[in-house]
Amino acid sequence: MKNKIITSRSNIYVKKIFSLLNKKGRENSGLFWAEGTKSVDAALNSNKFEVCDIIVKNDVDGDAAKLSKLAEAKGYNVTIFNSDCFNKISALRHPEGIGVVAKINLNAELPEKIEKPITILWQLGNPGNQGAIIRSAAAFGCDTVILVDPCVDEYHPMCIRATSGAFFAIDVLKCNVENIIPWLENQKENVIILTPDGKNKINTVKFPAGKILIIGNEPHGISEKLKNLFDTAAIKMNPNVESLNTSCAASIAMYELWGSKNR
Repeated sequence: MKNKIITSRSNIYVKKIFSLLNKKGRENSGLFWAEGTKSVDAALNSNKFEVCDIIVKNDVDGDAAKLSKLAEAKGYNVTIFNSDCFNKISALRHPEGIGVVAKINLNAELPEKIEKPITILWQLGNPGNQGAIIRSAAAFGCDTVILVDPCVDEYHPMCIRATSGAFFAIDVLKCNVENIIPWLENQKENVIILTPDGKNKINTVKFPAGKILIIGNEPHGISEKLKNLFDTAAIKMNPNVESLNTSCAASIAMYELWGSKNR
């Protein structure tokens, strides 16, 4: 690499990327930071986000080095940090030495036509769970995940990391309760809520019913008001086990609704 290596943690660009670890920094700049080889690989092959820069550690090898060369060959800007500078901007205990800076996608319009399954995450508060569900949604054929506020920022580094690159391949929208309820009511026959006290068993729900799957947040689940508006379903499980992790339950539900029917 012939690029000049940035070696100072006080460098203005290092500080700028470091600020992207926080929501305020992302909002002020309109940019986000996604770390790791899977995120970079997905970003270089995505048409959903504008890639601004690839940041790479000066001594990387393996897949990270290959991706850095690929980015240069495709005409993307590649900036090299030394280990100290890269460690400052990394949110990981063991950084892979490469990441991508991209522009935040401000598109928040709810789809008018529903051609593929949609997953709605209702006010989730855990970035790891949210990212894992986005990954599962992409795996089971969803092309859109809708986040209902208040919720984890979709550009939280740990959320993006948990998607394992799927964040760059799927539309992730954010909406408030006031806007999402009327939209859902227009799709009522295609909506199902996953909840432990659901009236149906998720494995008995027939497609296309359940084309829109709603997942509740970790401690509080779904409100009674919402459950009274739409059909509900539960995962059949051992009655001695109180509950499943949110991302685990979501993956099982998506498989039962969409994955198992496409085998």
